Amino acid sequence: MHIATRILAILSALALLFTLWAEDFDTSFTCFETCPSPEQYYPDKLLGALLALAPSSVFAALALVAFLVYCCATRQFRRALTVFLFFVIVGVVGVIALNALLHYGQTTVAVDPESGLLVEDSVMEWANQWALTVLLFAVVWVGGLASLEWGRRWRRLSQPAPSQSATV
Repeated sequence: MHIATRILAILSALALLFTLWAEDFDTSFTCFETCPSPEQYYPDKLLGALLALAPSSVFAALALVAFLVYCCATRQFRRALTVFLFFVIVGVVGVIALNALLHYGQTTVAVDPESGLLVEDSVMEWANQWALTVLLFAVVWVGGLASLEWGRRWRRLSQPAPSQSATV
């Protein structure tokens, strides 16, 4: 079961990389030629970002379920609680941070006073900041889960493995 957890955690990270590569993430938040009004531009941005991260989130949730089953079977309840709390708390904090950045963009991105449309350069700056924040949130969340679920501490390759022979 622990191997299944590791595989799902790796798939979660790969899904994140594929999503970011396939969608050219920051261009989906920019506008071309003419920018819309703020009322048309912002309402779906948080939902769109979360949907873009959905494949990675699904694999992370499946890895969490497999890990919780493994921890219950091996009676590692404290470790299971730590990973579950990380999953929930970092997920909620990330969504709150994204929502705060969305509201920040709504108040600071320049609007053309004549047309009421967003100014393209200002939208581009905000879109880059938004895409980097979504990426940072996803990397911390998926990477943190994977390293907590991985098990043994990461060892340097230069350190020899402990000897299996017993001394008499």
